[in-house]
Order: sequence, then structure tokens, then C-alpha cells
Amino acid sequence: MLAFLLKRSLLPRWTRHFPTWFSPFIRCFRHQAQRFWAPTYILGLCSPAHRKSMQPLADQVAPGTHDHIQHFITDSPWVPQGLEQLVAERAQQLLGGKDAVLIIDDTCLTKYGSKSVGVGRQYSGQAGKITNCQCLVSVTLARDEIPIPLRLKLFLPSEWSSNPERCAGAGVPQEHPLTSTKWEIALREIDDLAGTVEYGMVLADAGYGVNAKFRQALTERGLRWSVGTIRSQRVFPAQVRLIPIPKYFRGRSPGTPRHRRMPKPLKRCSAGNPGVA
Repeated sequence: MLAFLLKRSLLPRWTRHFPTWFSPFIRCFRHQAQRFWAPTYILGLCSPAHRKSMQPLADQVAPGTHDHIQHFITDSPWVPQGLEQLVAERAQQLLGGKDAVLIIDDTCLTKYGSKSVGVGRQYSGQAGKITNCQCLVSVTLARDEIPIPLRLKLFLPSEWSSNPERCAGAGVPQEHPLTSTKWEIALREIDDLAGTVEYGMVLADAGYGVNAKFRQALTERGLRWSVGTIRSQRVFPAQVRLIPIPKYFRGRSPGTPRHRRMPKPLKRCSAGNPGVA
């Protein structure tokens, strides 16, 4: 059936080799319907369709079947671990090595409403402001100008992580850690990729770089890293021990400079003018 679609479509010539290239990925799907719609969906993503939503995508490769593709993406359950492992192995073959870098970043998807899992008011790097969106922690292997995304894990903001009933109602798996921060998610993905991909350095922007625990965790894993910081970032030698300032105190903050008035000079005393005591 897939070969028939390839013959009828107006896709580039490289798609003739697509069934052979995609065959290892098909083995990761258990159901026959999934094994058909998975490559069909990928072909649609690679098609010249101007918009990659379901209907324009399906019109390029399988006209009139966008409902089936929508069902495959949103309702058909499949286990991602085998696919993630296979993608990492392919990425290692193409880009892995000492000259490669592992990039940690956020990928935000602007959303309207409140029903989508993890959606909330949070900062979006794509929009450059706080907006209603989903935020995913992305891990990408790159060398020179070629990137290959390896992982995308959904981050749950506080309005979701503090509400287990809402998460269960939206279908969040029970094994998914609800209270994980972004840098903790990134570290789990780095550990999961250990031994699969080879790279020389970990890169991250200031959203991760300002966190001392994240930097220390990278060092403890024996990784070389380069991260962004903010202008007000304070740096201390490793042997310095910081003493926290009490949260509640009276008067001005200890760090606020105080301006004292100089006392007025006393008047000179004389027999006719007793002056100031």
C-alpha cells in the first residue's frame, strides 16, 4: 500500500528509497495500522505542503485520510523507547564524535485553552515573552551545521505538577515525574543517552546555565560544558561557603548602604554663653 501511495504522489525521487530506509523504524510499532500510518505521516512531513497540519499533509500523500493520520498521532498508543534508541543510534552514525555537541534547550508550542497537557502561562523563547504554551526540554546532537533532535520531554508547570487529578484526567502516565524541573529532565535524558552517542561538549543557554546544581551535575558526570549566564551572575571560588541572609528582618537590608548624618558642631562655651550641654 505504501509503495502504491509513493507511485501516485508527486513527492521527490528520494522517496523511492524511503521504504527501505524506514523499515527499521516500522519494527518498533506493534499494530499493522500503525506500521502503515507511521511512514505515511513522515512522508507528509517531508512533503512540499506549505502547512504541516493534518489535512494539508494528508492531501500530499494520502488524500482524504487525514482523520486516520490524526487518530494515529493523538489516540493510537505506542511505546517510544525503541524509536528513541534507534534515532540515537542513527544520529551517532551520522554525527557522533569528539567534534559533536549536545545542545540542551527549550522548545515551546503556543497553545490556546487549558486542556492540552502541560499548557500554561510560562516563558516562551520562540515568542520572546510569557504566553500560554507547552514547554518541552529538547536534547539535540549537532556537528557543524547539522542538528539531529534526540529527545523531547514535556515539562509540567506548577499548576499541573501540583494537581495530580488534573494530570491523570489529561492522560499523563503514572510513571511520569510530576515535580521535575527542566534541568532535572535534561540530566535524565543525558544519562539515558550515555553510551549511545558520543560528543565533546554540552551546550545550554542561560535558562539552564544560571542553575549551579545543573552545572555541578555536568561536572560530576565528567562532561565538558559551556553554558550561558546572565549579567548579574555572581561567581565565587569553589572553597567559598555562602551564608544565606535571613528572609525576615527589621529595618533595611544588610546589603543596603546607610547614609549617616554628621553631628552638628558644638558651640564654644564661654562665661556669658553656656553653650550646649
